[in-house]
Amino acid sequence: MLDQLSAALESLHDMNRKHQLVSEKTQALHEACEQLVQEQNQLSGFAETISSKLSYFTELEQLGQKLNAPSFSPSSDHFPVLLNRLDECIAFIESHPHFKESSVYLARYKQQLSKALSSIKQQFIHTIRSTTQSVLQQQHQSVGMPETSYSQFYGKFRGSAPKLKSLMSEVELRAEKSSDYTTLLQDCLQCYISQRRHLLSPSVTATLLELTKHKQTEYSSLVPCHSIRDYSPPPPPSF
Repeated sequence: MLDQLSAALESLHDMNRKHQLVSEKTQALHEACEQLVQEQNQLSGFAETISSKLSYFTELEQLGQKLNAPSFSPSSDHFPVLLNRLDECIAFIESHPHFKESSVYLARYKQQLSKALSSIKQQFIHTIRSTTQSVLQQQHQSVGMPETSYSQFYGKFRGSAPKLKSLMSEVELRAEKSSDYTTLLQDCLQCYISQRRHLLSPSVTATLLELTKHKQTEYSSLVPCHSIRDYSPPPPPSF
């Protein structure tokens, strides 16, 4: 009986040792799994950080394809998004000059930005000049009425304004932050002023000459020539 009890106790002690060993291994495995999960999360975060930074370089080709696409137009709804991304990529690379080949990518991104801004300038100049030529071609049909002059000089430009408003709004928003946009804005304004001067100068000059002639006629009718000719100043007072 005692031998059986001793054997049973020994078996219990052996089972307890094995249970303790299994518990220790299970705990170690659990801790190892938690460590692996933590490392995986850290690696995932690190990979996302690398991927987010790498996107500023990998998008170079994608943006270039969009700019070179046959259907590309600065009037499209996607154009502001493209400008935003170009600005973001340029700003990021300029703030990280220590990255490998950053100077190469910066130069290529600026080339793409220059191409995008050139498309804005070309469309603006083409629209303004086309509108000016359209007005000049119809001026010979004018009957001299104010309504007709207004329709020619301002109405057609109002009709073209929606095509350019969104583009110039995007340029104005960025002009304070980038000299490229400032130069573009100045060039567009100079083109607009030049075309408006070319269109309005003859009409303004003719109107001023007509007003001058009209005022001279009114003055002549109010003051007869013989009154001016026969007028003699009074003698000076004697002291």
